[in-house]
Amino acid sequence: MTSAASSGTTHVAATDNVAGPHAYRWARGLVLGASLGVTAVAGVANLIPAFDMAPRSMAAGVIFWPVFAAALWWVIGQIPFFARMPRGTKWLAFLWGAVVAAAVAGVLEGPIGSTMSLAGGSAADWVPAAVAPAIEETSKAFGVQVVFLFLRRPFTLVDGFATGAMVGLGFQISEDLNYGGTNAWLAGSDSWAVAVQSLLSRAVTGFTSHWMLTGVFGVGVAYLFVKESAGWGKRVGVLVALGAAAMAMHFLWNSPGPDGFAGTWVVPTVKTLVILVIGLLIMRWSRDDEGIFYTGYLNASDPDVVTGAERVALARGRSRFGARRAEARSGGWAAWRHRGQLQRAQAALAVDLAVGNVQASANAKRRVQELKALPS
Repeated sequence: MTSAASSGTTHVAATDNVAGPHAYRWARGLVLGASLGVTAVAGVANLIPAFDMAPRSMAAGVIFWPVFAAALWWVIGQIPFFARMPRGTKWLAFLWGAVVAAAVAGVLEGPIGSTMSLAGGSAADWVPAAVAPAIEETSKAFGVQVVFLFLRRPFTLVDGFATGAMVGLGFQISEDLNYGGTNAWLAGSDSWAVAVQSLLSRAVTGFTSHWMLTGVFGVGVAYLFVKESAGWGKRVGVLVALGAAAMAMHFLWNSPGPDGFAGTWVVPTVKTLVILVIGLLIMRWSRDDEGIFYTGYLNASDPDVVTGAERVALARGRSRFGARRAEARSGGWAAWRHRGQLQRAQAALAVDLAVGNVQASANAKRRVQELKALPS
């Protein structure tokens, strides 16, 4: 790939990782405002009858799930190393999952699932696995494309993962809130014991739930729209492969298991590990793509700002960690921390160069020089 930096210009090249059309701020604000309004109306409309049916389960969920969402929100925000997701972009993605994707799933899955359930017997147990993956993952993946149109900077594969993860998180929390009342109805009890058991089972498995699945699909969406040099065949192939992987993992997750302890804990644990491994591998690939893209803008930087060895180490997560570990061997925790601060500053410089922000680039360069002047 030929970066803009290698040709002496600081603007984004015409191929690979190009941002979507620059949207006006008012348009993003309009979408966010409409989403918030729909969320409030739909939330109240759904929660009032649910509270009447299962007040303990719903109260526990309303308290617990926002805290759980905040923790995953922070985790997802740390996935991109160079260019973190803007706050408005996070909310747009989250609300797409919580409102749009959840609404599409609710409208389509009910009639289709009811029709398939008429078969009766064991076939009815496979309805969630057969129906949900294609509908839910497709509706969530469209949210990644919406964010792509609003983002005002280069869009890399890790942006696809993080955006998909945020969309999935919104869908996941919406589903978890509704699940509390449904579980109480199925159990025939709204006791605190039932509420806590429901929360624990959903929380333990929630660490590799919708946010991980849609993160994988999001990388495919990003690859389709930003990797222009790869050719349409490969780009469509990657999209289809990662979309199919997300749906297959969703199918695995929703597939019925045995009764008893194995069905409650053993099988879900195995499913969780499978999804976790696949998701982390795709996430690592996307993070490496981000690093390789942005460090290309540091090729023309002065050696006193970014040396060749530092640029190579900055490109990948494992090499960044290796550089910090090497510093820590000789200088301890202070050296580890100093190297981390320097890497963050160099990454910020790369992003400013990529978007062509001259003043911010100058400030970032001074910050790097100040850190290099400090004893490590």
